[in-house]
Amino acid sequence: MVILKQTMTIGPKGQVVIPKIFRQSFHMEPGTEVIFAEREGGIVLEKPPIDISSVAREAARRIAKHARVDWDKEHYEQIEKRLKRAGIKI
Repeated sequence: MVILKQTMTIGPKGQVVIPKIFRQSFHMEPGTEVIFAEREGGIVLEKPPIDISSVAREAARRIAKHARVDWDKEHYEQIEKRLKRAGIKI
């Protein structure tokens, strides 16, 4: 079943531009790896399967870089909010 189809031209170096609508739909940014696979009657462009451990490492790296969390402060703020909601003065 074909949902969307677009014709592109191969450039002099054998390069093809992936149309914007496909790049956006499949979250393909510069540096995204792709797989070319031969299928019956043609070539298919695929994204590699997601490696969940690398996704988790990247998320942890970004969090550590941008958001230092003071867990004690967060804990006490939550306690204060709950006590206020319950009508208890500190």
